[in-house]
Amino acid sequence: MASEWMGEPIAQIEGPDDAAHQLAERDRLREQTEPLNPPREFAVLRMWTELAHVTYIGTVLLLLASYGVTSDETTHMVHPHIFALLAPLIASSNLLDGARERFRVRTRKILATTWVALIIGASVFVVATIGIFTDVTVPWWIAVATTIAMVALILPMSLRQVARSVPVEAKEQPAAPLDSASRVTMLCIAASIGLMLTPIGFPTDSRASAVLYAFAVACFLAASIATLVNSRTRFSPSRLGYAWGRWQWTALGVCGAVCVTVVLFDAYTSLVDPLLGISAGALTTALLGVAAFLPATARAAEE
Repeated sequence: MASEWMGEPIAQIEGPDDAAHQLAERDRLREQTEPLNPPREFAVLRMWTELAHVTYIGTVLLLLASYGVTSDETTHMVHPHIFALLAPLIASSNLLDGARERFRVRTRKILATTWVALIIGASVFVVATIGIFTDVTVPWWIAVATTIAMVALILPMSLRQVARSVPVEAKEQPAAPLDSASRVTMLCIAASIGLMLTPIGFPTDSRASAVLYAFAVACFLAASIATLVNSRTRFSPSRLGYAWGRWQWTALGVCGAVCVTVVLFDAYTSLVDPLLGISAGALTTALLGVAAFLPATARAAEE
């Protein structure tokens, strides 16, 4: 017999099938009540994140295309530098999930244009990877053209989402700082990105470069495993993205730009030396480290 609360009957769960049905009904009602058009802040944030992801993919293609580029009769083995792009790429994806939860935005289906862009990028990536072991060389301009094509396919839809988005009314609540768990997570992300940048500039065949890369990759793998283990805890990157404010997102964007710039300059020029690589790693770590103590969103203190 169902009990009552405030005059309304409370549904009783009679078994696993009934529980699954009620959960499905809850998800259906949630989709109906959540707005179709995302808030303006999230639409802009998602647009910049998608552009950053395309930039990272294009940079990887340029790195693979630079295989065999010579400078002073030495071949640039730039492929380990790809790890320097993985840290901000993976971090931004998890953080965006948290921001989506904060703005209560339903997960949209992958559009056909996005699939086409991904297929184009993946095809060039496969060809460039195969070219490392064969005589096939992918010119740098193909990597650039592929990146431009992906942007042309993804950006119009992102701009349409921004145009359809709903402006969020400004609230008088003051911005709150991140809590201790969020700061620890953010400092770990800062250290991961910094460690990935530090070996850039060292000769790839040197012992120092091998040791630094091994240590950086080990730390990155440990951070990735920790992210999976703590995906439902206070140290989750998604929870961090829920609380992040403008300062934190800006710092991550600047760090991503530094990663791309340093990696490409090292691949195609001789301007990057060990000191510059260490400085870039220290700069990105410092930027995110300082941002961890800057004001975040008003919702950061609500959890």
